[in-house]
Amino acid sequence: MMRGTVLALTLLAAPAAMAADAVTRLAVVAPPAAQPPAGAGALGAGGLRLGDGLAAALWDDGLAEVAEYDLQQFRYGALHPGSATLIVVREDLDPLRAVKAAGDVGETVPVLKVHLVTSYQTGVYRYEQAATTFLRRADAVPLRLFVGSHEWCGTAAKSWINRGDGSRMDVISYFDGHGDLQQDLTLPSDALLADGLVVALRAWLAMPRAPERIQFVPSQVEARTVSTAALPASLARAAVLVAPTWAGAGGEPLPGTAVMLTTARGEERFVFAAAAPHALWSWRGGDGSTLTLRRLRRFAYWAQHDPADRP
Repeated sequence: MMRGTVLALTLLAAPAAMAADAVTRLAVVAPPAAQPPAGAGALGAGGLRLGDGLAAALWDDGLAEVAEYDLQQFRYGALHPGSATLIVVREDLDPLRAVKAAGDVGETVPVLKVHLVTSYQTGVYRYEQAATTFLRRADAVPLRLFVGSHEWCGTAAKSWINRGDGSRMDVISYFDGHGDLQQDLTLPSDALLADGLVVALRAWLAMPRAPERIQFVPSQVEARTVSTAALPASLARAAVLVAPTWAGAGGEPLPGTAVMLTTARGEERFVFAAAAPHALWSWRGGDGSTLTLRRLRRFAYWAQHDPADRP
């Protein structure tokens, strides 16, 4: 009797769930005409060109690199525990809107999408922050940046398109004086953007003669406006051996490459796998914030969105 009741309820629930999905699904409409972005040049006119290190065939396998990290985030004068996920995947960019191309939009620009999501606890409330950077595969120049920041006080967002001189970043924030404005962000020809740097540096590692003196625009992941002025910086590398702590790596030390980025604000230290595609193993910021790799996978995560796919 119980088995029959459960079966009947299951059969009734399936059509009901489908009906609920049909009712609640958002109606997607065609976007309006694109607004011309600020900037005097073509898409990707600014920024340091780092060669074709991101054009490797590995990124054409239809899978995403998904790296999960333990995070220690400095904020309010202390380090706070959290987690971070770095997703790197090949996409095609619509050059008119500077977004992922959907359907037939004509000529597109091959890019790597670099999406870093961080979540950390401060006192009683959490921060959820993310940055999405589109790096041109031909030379690792950032073409587009999106930033999102959320915590209990409110939500903020930023959007920037790299069109050389006169490029501006749109800022929307709940903070007084920091919302609904445009902020200048022109990327000099010898400059790197902090957001997306964890992948752009992989192209730098692949260069036969990589530049060591550059300029550096700090991360824009913040609910308020922060400086977009490029800082003089230096890059150096060193071979290291790393005792792996992440799942499935075994216990033997592995060859890595440490990259040190130094500005007047201090030093950031990135440790990558010595072998291509140079996955990021760890990072330490000048304020003491850290990322430490916990798990690394390549898979089509977007196809695993059902209840049965949950960890």
